[in-house]
Amino acid sequence: MKLRTILALGGVAALLYAHRRRGGEWTLESLKDSARTLIGRASERASEAKDLAEKKVHEVASTLGKSADSPPRA
Repeated sequence: MKLRTILALGGVAALLYAHRRRGGEWTLESLKDSARTLIGRASERASEAKDLAEKKVHEVASTLGKSADSPPRA
């Protein structure tokens, strides 16, 4: 089985799981709404992880006494 196929099946399973948890009806519009909700939540979590990583980089850079925005020295 290709990795792409496995990821697609995982995505479908996640959508169906989220749809059942949400208690949606089995209509195309309701499934679309569940997909939008699932993608929105994933996007929010990715954004939060990005913000946390940037914060940590700036903390480490300030601890080392360097600016996080300055280019590294060769």
